[in-house]
Amino acid sequence: MSEFDFMEDFDAPYVKKTTISQSCLTGDTAELRFQYEARMRGFEVFCPVGHSTKADIIVRRPYDYKMIAVQVKSAVRQHDCKTPSYKFIIGSGKPSCAKNPEDLGSRYTRYTDGDFDIIAAYVKTECVFHFYMLKDVSSKASMHVTGIANNWEVFDQC
Repeated sequence: MSEFDFMEDFDAPYVKKTTISQSCLTGDTAELRFQYEARMRGFEVFCPVGHSTKADIIVRRPYDYKMIAVQVKSAVRQHDCKTPSYKFIIGSGKPSCAKNPEDLGSRYTRYTDGDFDIIAAYVKTECVFHFYMLKDVSSKASMHVTGIANNWEVFDQC
């Protein structure tokens, strides 16, 4: 008898198979990369369960054990620029966007001070992060980043 045999007693309803969106996979990849990089720098890493939290990841600094809430974003290449430039949104998409593409209302909700501490923009092609204190960028809807950052010293400002 295995530890999961009890599940045979449940009569689960038919569930339609869905395809995971590319943006979801991109976000998951960025979060996993952040977890790896943070762990390699000595941070302890904690992950909230579910997608209804403002922070994607909580880290604890190794030298004073301060907990820091982080929102990880994927920065997307902007092809209309002469030099490599990447853009990320400072907000979260509303679930209704995909269902109502013609909706002219707000397509995302901006983050506000206190939602989390640091926003981490991941540039996959360069394998780098750009870190910003949320209080410094929360008034913006999006940001463009260029070049190599990996400015982990931002975590010392918390």
